[in-house]
Amino acid sequence: MIILPAIDLKDGRCVRLQKGKFDTAYQVADSAVQTAAAFAGAGAQWVHMVDLDGARDGARQNFPIIYEVIQQSGLSVELGGGIKSELDVITIGEAGSIPSPWCGGPCRRAPSTSGPGRSRRFNRPGMVKLWKTF
Repeated sequence: MIILPAIDLKDGRCVRLQKGKFDTAYQVADSAVQTAAAFAGAGAQWVHMVDLDGARDGARQNFPIIYEVIQQSGLSVELGGGIKSELDVITIGEAGSIPSPWCGGPCRRAPSTSGPGRSRRFNRPGMVKLWKTF
């Protein structure tokens, strides 16, 4: 088992939500980059990041901050939130250390799928994990 430290971003801030409710967001750190560096310093090799605004609004909102973490932390990033299309997957994949973006919604229902929720283009183990949303 690998336990991943997490950074959730809302309005450009590192936050936590109580019971997943957006109106309960409270800031837990000043900087995602510094937080990721602290995780790396403690021995982490991965960080799980969620763009909460992207998850809520359906489009990536905090990617510039996530990109900084990718470029500066040396950590592999597991990313979710606002990843809704193959173009999103390509864009974040080209950013660097994101071998496993989480993709939901329209990406899962795209006409280019083969099998439940898998894009033919990204139908390789470890390339894309699909998050089933209800």
